[in-house]
Amino acid sequence: MTINEKFPPRKNFKWANYPGKVGAGIAESDFGTAPAVAQELHSAIDDGYTGYTPDHVYRDHLSTYADFLRGRYEWKVDEFAIRLADDVQSAYEAVIRHFTRHGSYVIVPTPAYAPFTRIPERLGRNVVEVPMLRRESQYSLDLDAISQAFERGGELLVLCNPHNPTGTVLGTDQLLALSEVISHYNGAVFADEVWAPIVYSGKHVPYASVSDTTEAHTITASSPSKGWNLSGLKCAQIVLSNPRDQKRWDDLALFPPSANSILGVIGATAAYGSGAEWLDDTVARLAVNRNLLARLLEDRLPGVWPTTPSATYLAWLDFTGWGRGSSPGAALDERAKVIVNHGEDYGVDWREFVRFNYAMCEIRLSQAVDSIATAFGR
Repeated sequence: MTINEKFPPRKNFKWANYPGKVGAGIAESDFGTAPAVAQELHSAIDDGYTGYTPDHVYRDHLSTYADFLRGRYEWKVDEFAIRLADDVQSAYEAVIRHFTRHGSYVIVPTPAYAPFTRIPERLGRNVVEVPMLRRESQYSLDLDAISQAFERGGELLVLCNPHNPTGTVLGTDQLLALSEVISHYNGAVFADEVWAPIVYSGKHVPYASVSDTTEAHTITASSPSKGWNLSGLKCAQIVLSNPRDQKRWDDLALFPPSANSILGVIGATAAYGSGAEWLDDTVARLAVNRNLLARLLEDRLPGVWPTTPSATYLAWLDFTGWGRGSSPGAALDERAKVIVNHGEDYGVDWREFVRFNYAMCEIRLSQAVDSIATAFGR
């Protein structure tokens, strides 16, 4: 399969919005999308699919996504348990707004994707940040601290797995241990699994799939936006794995089929139904970049400690060894002309970290690290 590696990429957000700089911030890839997806979208335009989403297109998507979950993750989901939303962030906002009480506590392990803390606060909920445990370059959930957060009145835990930004992948045993905490406090889980397609070894394990208990207290959200680079098409999948949540979602008429982007639905159907080979090739290509970045950092920036992500195309870089005591993100943006995501946006304890997107061609990746090293006299 052919992966698109045009150099230099200038049309996507992370490059076009920052001319003259290296785009290593926002989570989009420079490797395009699967040919099957592009072909299906071109055909849809040619066939006049630019209006509302017809029932048959919607039903075909639900069936295809259920088949994808079964085939890739061995998760048997009835297609009638699947709903669609614009994106995972919109789904999360709907869950906070309609499935938690005003003034309740939302538990967010950090570092965390910034909207996970900002959306609950904007909607009148309280956020309890629970820093993840760290051993060298590996991260894990702090179950004791999560238990304490539930003791304080936590209602909902945000579980991002695979994890953004550390690339941590939780296995069955870890998920079962977490489920014991959740069930003990009669809590609920919003499972963001948008990065599930990009796992470097082994299989992603959906949290709701590990037991009847997790199925009963979880709302799962995913999307082809990361695996197939389709963020702009706005089509996310929500698995409501218990009848109670299905009824509430439908009673509230959240994201009715007519509100979904028809091109998003068609593109997502093509990704899940015909994009597996391209995805596997792309994940292998991203693994090369992950390893290259680790070597470049060791050679050019020995004071910077990266994670070794098991998933995603994001590196979580620790600049605390530089001893500067300030935000490295701003310095990289301004002095090295490398746009990254700043650690302070991921929680109160992470100011001296940055998130670095390595989904770019090797030449550009090498130039980015060289620019950082040169800017700081390394």
